[in-house]
Amino acid sequence: FKDQYVKTIASQLEEIQKLCRPLGFELYLENAPMGGEHYFEPGRADLYPALRTPRHLLEIAENTGVRLCFDTANACITSNVLTYMHRSRSMFAGATEQEITHATNNWVDFYQQIQHHVGLVRLSYAHSWGDTKTTHHIPFPPSAYGELIEFAERIREETPVILLGEHLEEMIQTLHQLKKS
Repeated sequence: FKDQYVKTIASQLEEIQKLCRPLGFELYLENAPMGGEHYFEPGRADLYPALRTPRHLLEIAENTGVRLCFDTANACITSNVLTYMHRSRSMFAGATEQEITHATNNWVDFYQQIQHHVGLVRLSYAHSWGDTKTTHHIPFPPSAYGELIEFAERIREETPVILLGEHLEEMIQTLHQLKKS
């Protein structure tokens, strides 16, 4: 199912790119989370199994030339969920055994695997499943400053970083404080 899904996405993106290029638009594909609105449940139409792991995102980017928008909060959720599944040996949220056993340890490792195809970063944090407004796309808590600093050391200088959402001021203040440290 996922292999066919990846091929379908790649085909659709190639068609969309044909429209975008002459107009000077660049197309970005964002990594999706596991959980929240995209949780795999019977009867739900929103399932994006190929857009949540480095393996599938790389395959799509390499086959289409589409750049990736790396959402750090979504990658945090995926890494947390797949790490939990690996420890508990449970399979849900449409995850395969291969996704679980080859999961990245954290969102920074997720970025490192796809960084050469990333054209834009959406910087925010997520706790656990990140399925509420208070746990997804939130400011980095002090306990995650180490991850944020590690990410800052790895990010390519030419990659734009955006901060969006209602916590924008708080996130900017955090970044300024970390820069002074």
